[in-house]
Amino acid sequence: MNTNNAQDSLREKRRYIRINTSNFIEYILYDEKQNKLERGEGRTLNLSQGGALLETQKPLLGSFVVIFASVSKKNNLQVKGRIVHTRKPDNSSFFLTGIEFVDTRDEQINDLIAFVKAYSSCTKVMVIDDDPTTRSFLENILRKREFQTLQAQNGKIALNEIQSAPPDLIISDVMMPEMGGFELCEKLRQSPATADIPFIFLSVKDDPVDQLKGLRMGADEYLVKPFKSTEILQAVTRVMEKSARLKGLRADVDIEGNLARIGLIEVIQMIEFNEKTGTLFLLSPANRVKGAVYIKEGQVVNAVSGDLDGEDAFYDLAGQTEGFFKFNIQETILSNKIRQKNMNLLMEASRLLDEAAALRSMISEADVRLILLTSAVPRHVVDRIPAEVLRSIMNLIRSGRTVNEIQNNAGISRLRASAVLAELINCGILAEHKADRQTGPQILPETAGTLQEDEGLKGTLVKMLERMEKNSFTGTISVQGRSEPAAIYMVDGMIVNATFGKATGRKALFRIFSERGGTCSKTKGPVKTDRRIDAYLSDLLRDAGAEIVWRKNLNTDFSGVSIMLSENSTEQQSALQTDPHKSGLLRAIRENSNLKDIIESSPFPDLETCRLIDQWRKKGVLLFKRL
Repeated sequence: MNTNNAQDSLREKRRYIRINTSNFIEYILYDEKQNKLERGEGRTLNLSQGGALLETQKPLLGSFVVIFASVSKKNNLQVKGRIVHTRKPDNSSFFLTGIEFVDTRDEQINDLIAFVKAYSSCTKVMVIDDDPTTRSFLENILRKREFQTLQAQNGKIALNEIQSAPPDLIISDVMMPEMGGFELCEKLRQSPATADIPFIFLSVKDDPVDQLKGLRMGADEYLVKPFKSTEILQAVTRVMEKSARLKGLRADVDIEGNLARIGLIEVIQMIEFNEKTGTLFLLSPANRVKGAVYIKEGQVVNAVSGDLDGEDAFYDLAGQTEGFFKFNIQETILSNKIRQKNMNLLMEASRLLDEAAALRSMISEADVRLILLTSAVPRHVVDRIPAEVLRSIMNLIRSGRTVNEIQNNAGISRLRASAVLAELINCGILAEHKADRQTGPQILPETAGTLQEDEGLKGTLVKMLERMEKNSFTGTISVQGRSEPAAIYMVDGMIVNATFGKATGRKALFRIFSERGGTCSKTKGPVKTDRRIDAYLSDLLRDAGAEIVWRKNLNTDFSGVSIMLSENSTEQQSALQTDPHKSGLLRAIRENSNLKDIIESSPFPDLETCRLIDQWRKKGVLLFKRL
């Protein structure tokens, strides 16, 4: 910088009191000589009672300028000023214009200063992109939502501004000259002052590998161009809400929360930011200790989960998405079995989570077996997977173990085992055993359907119930000629209960509708029964119709199917046991091994029982076996 510019800069600092560094402001420039108006935007670098220093993308040349800021949709604050000088500092693409306020009341200037101060407290979003059209598009979207926006052409320019005045959120393109988004994000994550700034990547590349790379580097979102305004606003909302949750937790001394709301990776980041020392316990939905992560001055030093410890235990806990966490602040005296930095540990956990999720889309369910298509493992796979891990998993596959059993018995975390299996399937080394594509019997061959009135008692019974509902009937409808004694109880036209042999409630009612033949009679009078049904007749007929269609399409003999609880699902069973409704079905499964007996003992209607059993089988809670 030459001597004259340095003196100008010094005079500017003395003349104007610096109150902010990056506040958007609008202006109207009036050129008396040419008698024309020009409207533009800039940033107030300095603001005081005497005037302002305005930074703009083009020089302000004219006699007077009116600086104004929107107070409401109807009114603007306006402060008139005279241009004192305009110059372009060395190595800058912006112009600085000194403005001296004239013919303006002190109240107007005070209001302007108050507005700028208030505006500076708004959420600051830095938009980084070498495409000016994209920057303008994002700026317009964000300003309409009252975000304060800053702009930069590439990561190098942005880095200097971020280090001097960190924004609340960064939206950055990936590919830019001088410094791209990936490099910028990496540099910011390495500095404690900027490591926690939320980051959203923008890119024209929709390659999952690039997206995964961005997320591993610490980004919160990755959007592919072109995108809609709603997409960017939704992403900003998600990221800012996540940031707010973390900031709220940072104020706590002993931290606890729900893993469904905030995951282990986010909790570790928050503890690291505060440099806390203590033990982070992970609890199951039933509030039992699942494992623990030991932390010293914000750094993870060890973890335990079942028989695992160290990094594998940490990855095992990272896969836990249900239950709770609790951090106890205390001195931790434990050997450092985890020596890598948190960033690397969390990036690897994120990678494993992504690959475990990919595995779920590669197989039909957790209880299928895999077969070896080839024993020739590519070099890049061998380099990524330790030899002992690969050997253990291959032996489990050869012994006919299911995916669920391999995940539990490979001697590593379920997360790492899932990632290895996904890698081997993706490389064409493994495939799902064709004979296992439908493990166990098909108990849900259902199609959409509704109850149709046809010949016999079914049509007559439905018409009777509709008439009783309309007349607000209270009494009992007895049904004779069924395979079991049956009755329907109504109060003020509403069905409140039903019996079919030992079955009661909706289960009994649907079985009544499913059979044909017999006769029915009504008895008017008070009903003495528990209220087990609380629904309109139309809804009950719809659900009964679905069950009837399911029965018609069913080809499985339930008496020839055995069900057992998986030994590796104790935590899931404990969670189901806490549900007062599902615990009844769980008890029926524990007391009976035959599917037909389980359905008879279940408190739910038959179709709903089979739906729950099928869900639990897919989650690895149940195992099927044909007798």
